[in-house]
Amino acid sequence: MLGLYVSDHPLSGLSAVLADLREMSIAQLIDRARTMSDGQQVTIAGLVTSVDRRVSRKGNAWAIVTVEDMESSIQCMFFGKVYEASAQELAIDQVVRIRGQVEVRDETVSMRATEFEVPTLESVDERPITIVVPRKALDKGHVEELSNILSRHPGCCQVRLALLDDSGRAQVLTFGDRFRVKRDTSLFAEMKIVFGSNCLPSA
Repeated sequence: MLGLYVSDHPLSGLSAVLADLREMSIAQLIDRARTMSDGQQVTIAGLVTSVDRRVSRKGNAWAIVTVEDMESSIQCMFFGKVYEASAQELAIDQVVRIRGQVEVRDETVSMRATEFEVPTLESVDERPITIVVPRKALDKGHVEELSNILSRHPGCCQVRLALLDDSGRAQVLTFGDRFRVKRDTSLFAEMKIVFGSNCLPSA
């Protein structure tokens, strides 16, 4: 279904919500799958575009479910208790969150679902987060620590760094999309431990 929509993509306006629900986009998963450890699990979110229900030779019901986001699509296999628990909610045009094992076979990346959820599509606070730090207080160690903190809180909010000189003037730097974060108290707490209680004046 990718690229075939006459009007807006059905997920238009939900990109921030999807980013908050998942660990990575489907395109990122496909790109990184070959470097992941065997059996590694990840969480994705997207729109169900097809549900192919089948029955094994032993009489067990299962399904191949295609899920897509704004960038790509992937097939997710549902077996056993996971299928039984989710069968009624596996429907085309349903927005879902799926956690599963990544599988790579014959250059094709797919997932074996281990958890399934139909999320509540609530609005997400997308306001940028600005970290204020005196320029002279920012050394290599602080930069590395900041990078680690941002990586632990993936989300949809852009991050900006305001570097203050001795006169109080600020040079504002904007981090790339891979450092977008989710607004939450644990993120703010980690920031304040490293950069002081006044580093987030507008959070």
